[in-house]
Amino acid sequence: YWGAFGFLRPNRFHVLACSLSDGNLPKGRPSSLSAEIWDAQAVRNYRRSRSGLPPEFYQDEIDGVEMCSVVRDADEVAGLIWIYRTEDASRLFRLRETEAELNNGFVLPEFRGRGIFKISIARACEWLRDQDCQVVYAMVHTDNHPSKAAFEKVGFRGVATVRHFLLHRPAYRAPSSEETRA
Repeated sequence: YWGAFGFLRPNRFHVLACSLSDGNLPKGRPSSLSAEIWDAQAVRNYRRSRSGLPPEFYQDEIDGVEMCSVVRDADEVAGLIWIYRTEDASRLFRLRETEAELNNGFVLPEFRGRGIFKISIARACEWLRDQDCQVVYAMVHTDNHPSKAAFEKVGFRGVATVRHFLLHRPAYRAPSSEETRA
C-alpha cells in the first residue's frame, strides 16, 4: 500500500517563463569559465572520451534535441542545459515558433556552487534571443530550490504550477496574446 502511495503521489512543478525582449540577462562570468552553444554532434564528440556522465549528457539520444548551452572550465564541461525549439520533441510545452524550452540541465558535482547553471541558462537565452526567440520556458520540480533560484536570477518568473502522476508529464501552453485580451 505505502509503496503504491509513494509511486502514485503527484509531482508538482513550477512553470517559469522569461521574455527575451526585457534585456535583463546577466552579463559577465568568471574568466576561467566559457559558455558556448553546442550542437548534438559536439556533445557526442565530448562524450566519446568520457565515462560515467549522467543521463542529462545524452538528451540528444533520448529526446532527439539538437542544441545545448555548455559551460566549460578549461577543457572540462562543468554543466549544460538543453534547448528545445519547435522542431524538437518537447514533452513539457506546446511551443510556438517564437518560443523555446530549457530542460534537462545539469552541473557536475565537482563544479557546483559557482553559478554555472545560471551561466548556462543565460547563454542559452542570449543565443535564443539572437535567433529571434521571444519567450523561453522552463519547468522545475517544486522541491528543486537551487534550479528555481538560478532561473529566477536570470530573469525567469513563475507563471503556473502543474501536477502530474507517474509517466504522464504535464503539458503547458501559454495563452496567446489574442487569448489574454479576451
